[in-house]
Amino acid sequence: MGKMSRNKGARGEREILGILQPVVDSVWSEMRPGHAIPVLRRNYTQRFESKQYDIIGLPWAAVEVKRCENLSGIGSWWKQVLAATRPGQTPILIYRQNHGKWRVRMKLGTKVGPKVLTLPVDITMDVFLVWFEYRLRAELLMIE
Repeated sequence: MGKMSRNKGARGEREILGILQPVVDSVWSEMRPGHAIPVLRRNYTQRFESKQYDIIGLPWAAVEVKRCENLSGIGSWWKQVLAATRPGQTPILIYRQNHGKWRVRMKLGTKVGPKVLTLPVDITMDVFLVWFEYRLRAELLMIE
């Protein structure tokens, strides 16, 4: 990967951190006042180890960030985050085309009769942030 591509990827990761961290700060401050707030950060070990994802700090989330001109790689990016996701984690792919808006691919469970099907869905960042806040709240309720 070239230096310009790495720099663009790093800028994308920092942009996502700037979107997600305030949600974490707000929910944590409200629900766990006085407790240390998790700090989301870029995963620097991913350059040296396979099966790693971009954003770390929440043990239940495997967040991969992609920023590029061509979205033809979305299938391989999704496979990448699925391969890096550990048991108990939610795979989350956040991506955008240059000059476009951020979108998110994640798994959605839907009940069909007695079974629950898990399907990949692509949603807007606004919809994802609603889900993200609810998921944070649910995780905090489980540790109380």
